[in-house]
Amino acid sequence: VAILCYIALYFLAPFIAGFYNEPQLKEMIRALALIVIINTFSIIPRVLLIIDVNFKKQAKASFVGILISGSVALYMAMNGYGVWSLVGQQITSAIVVTIVLNKVSPWYPKTAFSYDSFKELFGFGSKLLASSLLDTIYNNTYGLIIGKLFNAEKLGFFNQANTLASVPATTMTSVIQKVTYPILCKIQHDTMKLDTVFLFTLQMSVFIVFPIMLGLSIVAEPFISLLLGDEWMRSAKLLSIITMAFMFYPIHAMNLNML
Repeated sequence: VAILCYIALYFLAPFIAGFYNEPQLKEMIRALALIVIINTFSIIPRVLLIIDVNFKKQAKASFVGILISGSVALYMAMNGYGVWSLVGQQITSAIVVTIVLNKVSPWYPKTAFSYDSFKELFGFGSKLLASSLLDTIYNNTYGLIIGKLFNAEKLGFFNQANTLASVPATTMTSVIQKVTYPILCKIQHDTMKLDTVFLFTLQMSVFIVFPIMLGLSIVAEPFISLLLGDEWMRSAKLLSIITMAFMFYPIHAMNLNML
């Protein structure tokens, strides 16, 4: 699936670049699309760690990836690679995280192919894939429309505000979501206990995320000024609005866990 996705992106790259009138996007997309293939080698080791509720090893892999890829990006930026520094950072991060995850959670595929196993897993996984694709298309529609109807500068302001608003909500919710999912799976046949645990984690998520997002909305202007400088102040109003939407992200994420 990853290889098919890469081939599609490779041949679509010129059309995407033409759509945005940005010629350099062609080679950047073809390079970044390699991450789709690289990440496939980290899926099983990561899932095994999630099942074992072992997030310490995942955190180590992410930390090493951030450290090395950040150094690569800094070196490239200092040597005049410009926007390609970000491309190098993302590809390096994917490679390093994949290597570390396979070291801390080694996994090797069997030589035999199991049709029954494939049928069972694909029946469930294909629906998740379709759901994720719809979610990805929906979430990226904003950028597509803004980038096409306005310009790269306005898209930059929107993306910066969206990123700053999403980081605290998605980071904390992601941790809670990943930890609770295997727990909910283990108690799914005990309806009363399942409801109790679900409501408790939902309340805790909201209790943590709501005040943070509300506070970020209130201090958006001084926060942007301090963190990014006055040249990014046009992102402040957008940040104030978008944080209101991300307040409800924990409810959305926990409902997905239950489903």
